[in-house]
Amino acid sequence: MPITVSSVLRSLQGIANATKSTEEELSKIDFNVALASSEQNNIVNKAHSEGLSIEEWNSLIEETMSDLDETSLHIASLSVTIASVREKCRQNQPATPEDLDRIWTTIRAALTSKNLSRNLFTANRSAQGLLAVPLCSLLKDGSIDELFRLHVWMPDGKRANPDFTLHSHQPFAQSWILAGEGRDHAYQVDAVEDVDEATNAGYALAWNDGKGQNATYKTHQAYSIVQNTGKLFKAVETSIEKHR
Repeated sequence: MPITVSSVLRSLQGIANATKSTEEELSKIDFNVALASSEQNNIVNKAHSEGLSIEEWNSLIEETMSDLDETSLHIASLSVTIASVREKCRQNQPATPEDLDRIWTTIRAALTSKNLSRNLFTANRSAQGLLAVPLCSLLKDGSIDELFRLHVWMPDGKRANPDFTLHSHQPFAQSWILAGEGRDHAYQVDAVEDVDEATNAGYALAWNDGKGQNATYKTHQAYSIVQNTGKLFKAVETSIEKHR
């Protein structure tokens, strides 16, 4: 699927937010300069209009950015990869197994590299016991508009309090399994008044990034906590689906 330069630059800014990259670090990764210095015919017009394939973008990085340090190269590659995921979401296109393999290879390389000038990513643990690594955080008016995270589903028995495993997702969230497999248990949840009918109590999440704590999700949260709302619910399991 073609990816325009504006989409790649948008993802680059989001990755900068997620990795706390400085303007000086970002200035090294100039895709417009890379396009202008490429020997490929008509690549500039194509990148701005119809877009380039992910293979063409990766080839451009190899051709024109070989003198960058490894940290900058990983950020550049992630920008292209996240842009491809973002465009698939926006155009409601499914990700193929080949797409997911490419995405995971790029993310894993950046996470496990031993030659980075600094740690790019920070993992945090949610109240449900899931590990999350923010990869790209796009802001609007100072708040998160789009967020791409790597989630690590911990095995049963290795999470936090099992009483909090049942939780709701954001309505516009979309997920892909990049490696391994997991089981998703879906529930029908209804509010009830009678305590004898209730199976669960309702809790609200609050996040803390070291500067303050409130209900607004933070890209670089230090931790999250749950607060009892006093509301009662009845939850009935409706399905179990395996994802791999």
